[in-house]
Amino acid sequence: MNKYLTTPIYYASGTPHLGHAYTTLVADCYRRYYRLTDHDVKLISGTDEHGQKIERAALAEGTDTTEFIEARSDEFQALWRTLGIDLDAFVRTTDSRHVARVLPFWQNIADKGDIYLGQYEGLYCVECEQYFTTGEECPVHRRPLETFSEESYFFRLSRYQSRLIEHIESHDDFILPRERRNEVLSLLKNSELRDLSISRTSTRWGIPVPRDNRHVMYVWIDALVSYLSALATEDFNAFWPSATHFIGKDILIFHAVYWPALLLSAEIPLPLSLKVNGWLTIEGKKIAKSDPDTIVDPVALIEEIGTDGLTYFFLKGVPFGGDVNFVRQQVYQLLNADLANNVGNLISRFVTLVQRDFSGAIDITSPVLEECDHELLAVLKDGAQEWQDAFERAEPHVAARIFAASAASINRYLQHEEPWNLIKNEENRGRVAVILLVVHSALSSLCVLGSPFVPDIIEKVRTSLCLQGDLCWSSVGAFGSQIRTRKTQSVYPRLSS
Repeated sequence: MNKYLTTPIYYASGTPHLGHAYTTLVADCYRRYYRLTDHDVKLISGTDEHGQKIERAALAEGTDTTEFIEARSDEFQALWRTLGIDLDAFVRTTDSRHVARVLPFWQNIADKGDIYLGQYEGLYCVECEQYFTTGEECPVHRRPLETFSEESYFFRLSRYQSRLIEHIESHDDFILPRERRNEVLSLLKNSELRDLSISRTSTRWGIPVPRDNRHVMYVWIDALVSYLSALATEDFNAFWPSATHFIGKDILIFHAVYWPALLLSAEIPLPLSLKVNGWLTIEGKKIAKSDPDTIVDPVALIEEIGTDGLTYFFLKGVPFGGDVNFVRQQVYQLLNADLANNVGNLISRFVTLVQRDFSGAIDITSPVLEECDHELLAVLKDGAQEWQDAFERAEPHVAARIFAASAASINRYLQHEEPWNLIKNEENRGRVAVILLVVHSALSSLCVLGSPFVPDIIEKVRTSLCLQGDLCWSSVGAFGSQIRTRKTQSVYPRLSS
């Protein structure tokens, strides 16, 4: 089966920050999950490089606009490489291939009679390139709204209101988590959609409108089509039906209302799902360039806690969809408890036991398992099914908790069986060997459950356990009769604040 995963096409008006990393790491976690469960996966990201905000940012920096967006795009791509994110495509909206996809998309909608020329007058936030009907400041960026009046092409968004409601109500998983779905439905049912202004004459930095180059396309029309242009023509039919957009809640309406309506007009199937994460705040404050206390360099943070640590915090820290507050002390507490202590100490203890008492290797032809041994393996297997269900419900935080709980179960099993005491009596040597085989099998399963969240740690664990071959979800709970271990570095050193 195929899976097509997208992050937002990030606006290239500034240096990437921790909020950009959040959504992208969530999408990358799902990439690993789907590959683990035998899917063919494509993950794409990119930079949105048109619009008035870009034009102004380049001017403020005293830089040529083309040079400005080149530098920003390079910064985003460098960050994804640093985070170990393996993209199948990186879209730049200034690329000729993308432009070649946008132009017929517009024309297709125009040919349907869904685009007309009119006059826009109203309020506008340049930061998020969005019009507002009321208010004095943008509710997201907390900056004064500007008054705009210009000729504009409009998309007949109002024509698709009832079809949007029908689709969302008949597809429970179209918008997850459900509170975001309910938010969109409330908007659609309780207010009348206004037609959408989709061109600008106030900026020249954009894709010219077909047959009227006085106008450039509204930057969001341009950016949303990147989800289509990222797929090669020969891959479109195979991957687009499985499209899942990972987004932040601040761009929900663009993806849950504008984008589906545009696709309905263009007669292109709607994406399978939108998975919507909450806002990321720093010490209780929303990220803002004007507030240095909220700017956390992702690269510097990775040097402190590792990419695994950052991903694990994002995915386990709060229920998916809720706002995440980055408080350094709390992050350290979580990572030390779950990764350094729960997982790290477990691996260290196990490898030490096998190395010290069995010279690093155990082979048993016909091991006899006791009830408690079967119970531990069953816990891992049952947890794996709950773990998969959690991912499918867009609850990766539940899956992360199952991973942590599974490690805790293995620790409790060891504490109960006390192989370090049993081995003191030579008559118990056979039982100790079976106990360690059970733990080895359980740790092999734990590697599967942890791989979407902490792949670097899992690779160190597998090296310590001399495990080879690809990870396989169906192997969770299986029992093996052989152990090989080697001493390696700590899988996750304890952090000191």
